[in-house]
Amino acid sequence: CLHFFGCVYDPESHALGWSTAKGGRPVAVLVGRASSPGLATFALQPLLVLDPLDDANNAGKGCYRFCQVQALFRAALAAAASAAGDAADRAVASGQVGCAIDLGSLVTALMDASAGGEPAGDMPPPVAPGGA
Repeated sequence: CLHFFGCVYDPESHALGWSTAKGGRPVAVLVGRASSPGLATFALQPLLVLDPLDDANNAGKGCYRFCQVQALFRAALAAAASAAGDAADRAVASGQVGCAIDLGSLVTALMDASAGGEPAGDMPPPVAPGGA
């Protein structure tokens, strides 16, 4: 989720909608804004999250700083990858077979990354629309 919503998801091209699964429960689906003419009503709204109970309501219409949320997701992804790498390095060095992420280090890395308002560290860049 962190990678997809932080690096791949483009709110200008994508929308989150709902589909009813076999059991009758709604399941989130990704919808292309351009391929769905019925979504033109929401063209000027920065983030499109269709309300599962009311298709005419955009639950994400007030989210004007989604790019900052995406930056935090990228920071969280980088911090998690770093913490996992550090844990793996320690496990290999000590001869342990498995490893676990040190949650304290992960939380500290996340706090450090978000303290300045801009994420720090080696974060994957956002993927351009249509890119892999």
